[in-house]
Amino acid sequence: MVAELVANALCHTRSGLPGGAFIVEVRRWRTGVAVSVSDQGALREPAAGDAEELAEGGRGLRTVEALASRWGWAGDASGRTVIAVFEQP
Repeated sequence: MVAELVANALCHTRSGLPGGAFIVEVRRWRTGVAVSVSDQGALREPAAGDAEELAEGGRGLRTVEALASRWGWAGDASGRTVIAVFEQP
């Protein structure tokens, strides 16, 4: 999941441009872990709709949603943070 969130930051935000940066934070406790990635904001707004069935991309956040206990994001065009929490039942 960390790789997916980092790939999104590099591919879809100003963090992937020369001189760009992003922050990865991992917090662990006895029954789970939370991963967050903060980026430098979108290059462009994502296209509406779901990924095409045979498309090479567009499923990453759906995978995060399917595997995480909960996830979400906060921010705006100048920077966003995506967080995914994974807890043991």
